[in-house]
Amino acid sequence: MSDTRGCLIECSGAFEGYITAAALKKVFPNALEDEALADQVLHRRFICPTRTLISIDTNGRWIQYDAEADVFKAMSELVDFNLFQAAKIMENATIQEGSLLPSIDSSIEVKGFGDDVYDGDVQNPTTSKSSIEFILS
Repeated sequence: MSDTRGCLIECSGAFEGYITAAALKKVFPNALEDEALADQVLHRRFICPTRTLISIDTNGRWIQYDAEADVFKAMSELVDFNLFQAAKIMENATIQEGSLLPSIDSSIEVKGFGDDVYDGDVQNPTTSKSSIEFILS
């Protein structure tokens, strides 16, 4: 969308991975309190829908950046949309406004490609909503 005030760009997508015990412990600690619930989500494919809005002014400068990740929807799918189980998982989750997810550990296991392990640095993907400094860094 574009007009005399600038341009708004909307991007949608998803990030995905597999739920590990380390992820549950770090991000969703309440899931570990219920062994059956933890077993239901462990090692399952996690697909999290995302939406990004970028506002550009009439001079072509980025003036706003909003990134959203629907972690609740992703976790709800893992528990077959049982809202009680989804709420239990999400209670006390370490996801805060302005951040996507905290870093989990220093290596990421890649499922579906043998026993390959990525041993590179994993950066903490926290961002500040509407932060131009983050975008330009």
